[in-house]
Amino acid sequence: MKKLIFKVLIAVVIMVGLSNYGLYLTTGKTPFANMSFSSLFANTSLDDLKPELPKGNDTAYKWTDENGLVHYSSEPPSDSETAKRLDVDPDVNMIQGIEPSSPAASAPQAPQTPQLSNPYSAEGIQQTLDKARNVQKILDERHEKQKKLMGD
Repeated sequence: MKKLIFKVLIAVVIMVGLSNYGLYLTTGKTPFANMSFSSLFANTSLDDLKPELPKGNDTAYKWTDENGLVHYSSEPPSDSETAKRLDVDPDVNMIQGIEPSSPAASAPQAPQTPQLSNPYSAEGIQQTLDKARNVQKILDERHEKQKKLMGD
């Protein structure tokens, strides 16, 4: 029964498509060309579907407990003198920045450039070989640890 309904539905879709194409060939205009999508839903407004959001700022509280764990809540803790009040504007799409601890900590530091040596000099070749030996030593140690873990 399901196959019959499916076949009839496909036949109807094909018939409607062919009739619309036939109208297009004879008249040169697409059927329903003067209809717009908005005219189908003229009485429907998207504003009716939008949820009503609360107005105004929200208030949140931030505090650190005796274990050093930071908490956030919409209600202050029992000892509210340690809580910091945060006013959150829901209309602003912004993450608040971290307050710097001191002006010296916020001062930009000059980037340190590594001392580069000529890799083709005797000293540069020796440094490259030493680095390669260190890498090989690390890889060998990891391999030995893996062999011990695997039981080999």
